[in-house]
Amino acid sequence: MYAASIFLYILFWILSRTEGGLFGHEDPSQNIIGNWDMEDPFSSSDWTTGRGQVTRTQNEANTGNYSAFISSRFGGLYQKLNFGSSNPLLQPQHSYYISSYIKFANNATNGYIRLRCMYRVVFQDGSKNYQTPYARLHYQFADGDWNQSFAPPAGLPTPKYLQIFFEVNPTNINYYMDTFAVTRITELGTNWKSTLSSNVPNNIQLSSTRIEVNMTRPWFNWGPAVGDWHFDGNTRLQQNLKAYMKKYFSWATFTNSMKWLRMEQTKGQISFYPVDNSVQWLVSNNFHVRDHTILWEIKEANPYWLHNIQGQQMVNEMMRRINYTMDFWKDDIYEWDMCNEYLNNHFYEDASGQIDLNLLVDEFKYANSLDSSAKLCINEYRVLRDGQLTSAEANLALKLKNKQAPVNCLAAQSHLRLGDANDYNIDRYLKRLQILSAANLPITISEFTLQVTNITNRAAILEKLLYAIYSEPKVQGVIFWSLSDLPQLSFETDSHFVEGVNFLPNEAGRVLEELLGNEWRSYKSYTPSVKRRYRYIRTLYHGYYKLTMYVNNNVHKVINFTLNPASSRKIVRANF
Repeated sequence: MYAASIFLYILFWILSRTEGGLFGHEDPSQNIIGNWDMEDPFSSSDWTTGRGQVTRTQNEANTGNYSAFISSRFGGLYQKLNFGSSNPLLQPQHSYYISSYIKFANNATNGYIRLRCMYRVVFQDGSKNYQTPYARLHYQFADGDWNQSFAPPAGLPTPKYLQIFFEVNPTNINYYMDTFAVTRITELGTNWKSTLSSNVPNNIQLSSTRIEVNMTRPWFNWGPAVGDWHFDGNTRLQQNLKAYMKKYFSWATFTNSMKWLRMEQTKGQISFYPVDNSVQWLVSNNFHVRDHTILWEIKEANPYWLHNIQGQQMVNEMMRRINYTMDFWKDDIYEWDMCNEYLNNHFYEDASGQIDLNLLVDEFKYANSLDSSAKLCINEYRVLRDGQLTSAEANLALKLKNKQAPVNCLAAQSHLRLGDANDYNIDRYLKRLQILSAANLPITISEFTLQVTNITNRAAILEKLLYAIYSEPKVQGVIFWSLSDLPQLSFETDSHFVEGVNFLPNEAGRVLEELLGNEWRSYKSYTPSVKRRYRYIRTLYHGYYKLTMYVNNNVHKVINFTLNPASSRKIVRANF
């Protein structure tokens, strides 16, 4: 039997005009789904299927002795949940979390299986609202592989009932489902800032004799996306950008300059310049450089000469591309986007004829063979914006790890286009980060933009989002994709933080500068006492530090040290 186990995560929100959302953990005792473990005979009040068959079976079970087997169908499994007195746990103006297990009983003839998760809210006035998130389950699955499905919020007038629906395509796929849960999510509410502040990692204890302790660079990486020429000269713009980098940031990436289409427009004619001039300035000034990207799964994002290459020759060209890129920048790149936007695009797989995950596995293994210390990432879009591919990216990472691919990090794009919004519910954003964290890998928010027309609202929402991001332990860096309003540094309108060649902060920029330059950057100064040989600092953030001892206002000794997330206590000994 061909079988794959999949765990589904679905988030939805009843009424979008409320505080609260999807932060925290669901309470198992509050499960509102009927016959959640399939242990009771089916009835009209719980499970049914449209134009198909659903039966209880003891052949497969995730919990208990029974599961639902869905076959011979043109529909899927669904259940209707009423609001009101008949189901007091399901209430409007709150957020809920749906989870389920699914196992396929047979394989698709063309190698693709798509799971569609849908919910329908029917309102008192008879109107209906549908939301249809999905998890695209790629190619062939080994037994025991897991996937997640994640749904965006829904909202309209007062609801009457909710219908949850699961469907698998193609229709010749039969499958089992078991262990359902629909539970309400704990909500942050108006106390979001104090709650998130308690999660920011600042509990390092330090003891030493000293005068001054100053963070020279945060452990957490903040930085912008830039062009290939931004650091290779001394124009007014370049000088001001360099100064801004040194004051607030610790890394950068290049929007297009390291992509295959830009670097090798003609086969064999590879150009590393002018971008390498900027890379060398960053490295020499102790900034990390993030590569974007070695490979990109969209056909149009690849060199035109590559479009008609097929079979093993395509694989050879891919490996050549990996080789020359990593060989040239082996000592300069901190983090690599190994493959960009794989989940919904498969240019290399289709061209090579390798319609499975093994080609991607081979890419990672070959890159690792060239540099075993390289930090290799997968980078996906629509992961944090609306959640369509959140769980899909986490599961892709788990599949790669199961196949011994050396994937080291998840890169998640976050292009939030909110228009005239005056607020943003960060609870669902946090839940998406938590789902990504299930892959147990460091997370980089690789393309962050916040498009909000009103600058005051942009500033308020930015503060919320930065707190949410910084409070999630697995997130270790952010790339701001629209730092400035200048054409060379702006990639989304109404999303910049600084203005003009002087990099003057707007209202959102002042929030950014306060958090990155002051609130989350540690600085301590003390005058030693003869009676006290030790000083204890209890609120240093993770980062790189310089301890400076002064005698008669002259520098007596300088000690550099690091506080990283693995630290629980740090002792620095410095004698006069």
